[in-house]
Amino acid sequence: MAAESGRVCRISDTLGNRLLHPEPELATIYHAAEFGAADSLQKYQMLDWVDTHLRSETTPNGGKMVWSSNWFPNNGRSFTHSTYELAYAEVLNLALANHLAGRTEEAYSLLRGVLCGIYNNPAPGSLSCHANTNGTQRRNLEFADSISCGAGPWLRECLGLCRNGPMERYC
Repeated sequence: MAAESGRVCRISDTLGNRLLHPEPELATIYHAAEFGAADSLQKYQMLDWVDTHLRSETTPNGGKMVWSSNWFPNNGRSFTHSTYELAYAEVLNLALANHLAGRTEEAYSLLRGVLCGIYNNPAPGSLSCHANTNGTQRRNLEFADSISCGAGPWLRECLGLCRNGPMERYC
């Protein structure tokens, strides 16, 4: 971890100068928090980095959606699948990371952003992967992958379940 910046270095070049990739994506941050790879100070630093370096959007219900990275190329800061995206599963996992770090207000704000997509879409209760800047679902309404990706970690946390390989156990 680059302690002075609060960033986890995700990738290092395998050729040339073997530089570390300076810009993490959200998964680097929330997985480090969720799986216990970051201590309390590191979680705080990483989430502070998200607050100060990643673009976010405010939804009509006062919620918040955070862009997945600052990665380029992305054709003029537009949606680019898997690199520069407003994605519900990413925001749900970021909300969990904030909850685990004791940042409950921020976690709740992120959940409100996701709820905007659940309640304001053509298929109520469904949650696809892509979001508009106002929190509504952008496309692929037939996919409900964000519900399964986001609900699993939240249910494990609420029920006190810990990962233990293919089997779950109570903490």
